[in-house]
Amino acid sequence: MGVFLRFFWRVDLSQVEMKQMTSLENLPPKSRREKATVLIFMSVVLLWVLPELIGGLLPDVATFLKGAGMAFPPMIGVILLAILSFEGKPHLKGNHSYPFKKAYKKGSIGQVCSWWEQH
Repeated sequence: MGVFLRFFWRVDLSQVEMKQMTSLENLPPKSRREKATVLIFMSVVLLWVLPELIGGLLPDVATFLKGAGMAFPPMIGVILLAILSFEGKPHLKGNHSYPFKKAYKKGSIGQVCSWWEQH
């Protein structure tokens, strides 16, 4: 990165010091949850860029991904995060949990929608 900044953008880096990052040496090993999060994030980014990369090779796939829109890759990512669970715990968790299963059994979609508007 420093080479790019120095030779292409002509940025003066004479005052910049490069130091060893010792704070990252003692990190615990990555959990399956963290690996899945990074993999899903990278997949979302890849789905955004993929239509331009494979347009000549697989035009049908590129056309589908372009037609699906910009919200399609994050939606797939969120669905994957919602489906996954590790060690019996859901991958997505938060303070705004609603018993969707209970509402689904009752058949009260209006109740779910009204809760969603409040949060």
